[in-house]
Amino acid sequence: MTGSDQHRLADAWRQCQRHVHHLKHALASLEGELPLTGPRLGALDDEAIQDLDQFVLRFGRLQDAIGS
Repeated sequence: MTGSDQHRLADAWRQCQRHVHHLKHALASLEGELPLTGPRLGALDDEAIQDLDQFVLRFGRLQDAIGS
């Protein structure tokens, strides 16, 4: 593995760690709402919806980062 490859791998690893950190934060914020059901989802306030959006966004970005 070349130095350039190692650098890219280290950058990708840091990116994944950052996404996991934000995923955990969003999940902790949603803890009182879990498990999500239809009625619970419909009753979420704006803050909880933001937390859910953050979770979905970071999950997708983590998947993208792992796949690249």
